[in-house]
Amino acid sequence: MPARDFGPWAPDLDAMNPAPHLRNAKNCLPAANGYRPLPGLSVTTGAMSARCRGVFPMRDIDNAAHMYAGDLDKLYELEATVWTDRSKVGGYTDATTTTRWRFAQYGDRALATNGLDAIQYIDASTAATAFADLAGSPGLAKFIATYGEFVFLGALGTNGMAIKWSAIGNSEGWTVGVNLSDEQEFADGGNITGFATTRAALYVFQDKCIRRVQFVGGSVIMQIDKLVENIGCIEPNSLIQYGQRCFFLSEDGWYMWDFESQPRAIGNEIFDRWFLSEANRVYWYAMSTAIDPRNRVFACGYAVDSDTPARVFYFNYELGKASWGEAAHEILVPAIALGVSLDDLTGNLDTDYSISFDDPYYQGGALYFGAINTEHKLASFSGANLEATFELSPSALFDGRRAALSWIKPITDASGATAAGGSKVLPSDAVTFTSAVAQQASGRCPMRDTDGFYHAAKVVIPAAATWTWARGVEFAAGGARGVR
Repeated sequence: MPARDFGPWAPDLDAMNPAPHLRNAKNCLPAANGYRPLPGLSVTTGAMSARCRGVFPMRDIDNAAHMYAGDLDKLYELEATVWTDRSKVGGYTDATTTTRWRFAQYGDRALATNGLDAIQYIDASTAATAFADLAGSPGLAKFIATYGEFVFLGALGTNGMAIKWSAIGNSEGWTVGVNLSDEQEFADGGNITGFATTRAALYVFQDKCIRRVQFVGGSVIMQIDKLVENIGCIEPNSLIQYGQRCFFLSEDGWYMWDFESQPRAIGNEIFDRWFLSEANRVYWYAMSTAIDPRNRVFACGYAVDSDTPARVFYFNYELGKASWGEAAHEILVPAIALGVSLDDLTGNLDTDYSISFDDPYYQGGALYFGAINTEHKLASFSGANLEATFELSPSALFDGRRAALSWIKPITDASGATAAGGSKVLPSDAVTFTSAVAQQASGRCPMRDTDGFYHAAKVVIPAAATWTWARGVEFAAGGARGVR
C-alpha cells in the first residue's frame, strides 16, 4: 500500500476528516515535509534567587551583548554564567502572583518596569553596578516601549486604559506639555495588554481592539487611530513581536499580524479549541512567549495543572504548521549569547556542562531560544532529543471493506521507533490501539488484532534517539471477516 504522510497536526478537526492529519504531534517541531526532533532543556547558567518574572537581551552602543532579568524582588545582569544582582539599594516590592518585569531599550539604556515600583534604568555600556529610578517622575506602569525618540508607558498606576510618552529625545522628560511629552486615556477597548513597534508607528493592544500611534508633531503630537475593532490581545503574556510580525491570543484563539492587513487567525479549526481547553485559564498569568529564530518558530509556554508551565505550543510561521512539547519551565526567553571563554567556566568541564561547547550560547552575539527552568537557571533547547509521539488519524484502507493490518513501517531516519496499530468499526467508536511493537530489521512493525473498517497508527521515537526527520507510515493490510 502507498505511504501515508502525517500531514498537519490538527486536533480541532473531526477524527474522521478524510484528509490525513495528526491527532497528536508531541515533542517535535514542524518541518516542510514532516517533523523534526525537539531537544530538551540544557542548563547554561547559575540560578537567580527566586522565580523569574522577565528576561531582556540587548546590545549596547558598543555592540556588546547584555542580558537582564527580574525575579521576585531583584533585577539581575548575566555575567558569563552568573546572574549578578543589579538591584537598586533596598530592592523592589515583592512581586504578586501576576507581576512581570517588562523591558525596553532606549539608546544605551535598558529600561524596566514591574507596575509596582518606579521605572528602572541602567546604562549598559558604562559597567554600571546597579539599576536606579528613572528621573523625571514618570510614575508607575505595567508596560514600556520605545518608538522613535520617545519612551512610552502603558497601563499607568491604577488606570489600565491610559498611555503616556516622554519628551522627544529625553527618556527623563515626563512633564506633560513640555518638549512634546503627553498622555492619553482611551474611552473604550478595555485594558491595555501590551505594545508593539515598527519604524512607522507604535501599536497599543487592548482587550478588544488595537490602536496605532504615529508621531505627527505640532499641536497634535501623536495621531492615534483604532485600526482593529473587536479583536484584541486578551492575555498580555501571549503578545510577542518578531520583525514585521506579531502573535497574540485573542478571546477566540491565536492571531498573527503584519501591522498592515487585518490580523489573521492561524488556528481556526486547527488547534485553537485544543489550546483554549488545554491551557488552564486560571494560570494564564504564567504564560510566556518567545521566538526560535533558528527554526522560525513562535513558541508559547503554558500551565495546565499548576502555575508552573510544563508544556510549550509551537507554530512555524513560515509553514503554518504547529506541534507541542513538554518542558517544565518558569518563562520562555529570547536570549542572546554573551560570549563565554573556557576561562569563564567553573567546575568540571567534562561533567558539569550538558550543553555542547559548539552551542551559540558560548559563541557570543547569537540569538537563541531558551527558557528559565524551574531552578531559576537559564537553559537552551539543546539537550538530548525528547521522546516524540505521532498519532495519525483513522481512515479506511479498503473502501467499504473490513481490513486487518499486517504491519506498519514508520517513515523516518530514526532507529528504534515503535508503532502501534489502531482500529475501529464505526465512525463513532474510539480507536483501540495495540501495544507498541518495535521495528524489525526491515523497519516493519508486525501487527495483530487490528480488525476494523478504519485504521490509525501511533509512532513513538524514543528519548535521546538520533534522528532528523519523520514523515509518515506505510501500511500493509488484508481483508478481514466481520459484520459489514
